[in-house]
Amino acid sequence: MSDTRAQALALIAAAIERAVGVQATDTQLAIAFALLERRRRRRSARAVKTLNPTLRTRRDRSVAAAFPVLYHAAFAGAPVTVMVPTGELAGDDAALYRKIIDEIGAPTTVGTIKDARQAVELQHAERDPVTIATPEALAAVAGHRSKIVVRLDPPATKRVTAMMPGTAGLPDL
Repeated sequence: MSDTRAQALALIAAAIERAVGVQATDTQLAIAFALLERRRRRRSARAVKTLNPTLRTRRDRSVAAAFPVLYHAAFAGAPVTVMVPTGELAGDDAALYRKIIDEIGAPTTVGTIKDARQAVELQHAERDPVTIATPEALAAVAGHRSKIVVRLDPPATKRVTAMMPGTAGLPDL
């Protein structure tokens, strides 16, 4: 891992602690490194599969997912989409990511797309660097080009990551 990436992750960890009062665990950091690993996909997927059950709550997994999401959006300048099962969970993750982004001070915004109708309305609008959407809403957005972090149940996460190369999967258990 490059020094620049390690420094960015350290900044994100400090921002998480200040913004939400949670110190990132070794497990969350290991998952973050695995989700960011591009060269060793299978090894990374095995690491996530092994470590993910040790995170007890959805919030723990949301914090782990925040690392690659914010790294790509705030430090690498790449748009990111987080796929979650429901609009309510999209709102929860958006609130978490906004707090962390505010603490970092990055000029990055977070948007949610909770249904297909809203997705169609936003089709031609400029999208936020971080978009949190349900699979149904994301399917209505043609030609999205972003990094994708999948946060669905394990079988759905496996299907989506197999169909969409370059996605990172952190299933909700």
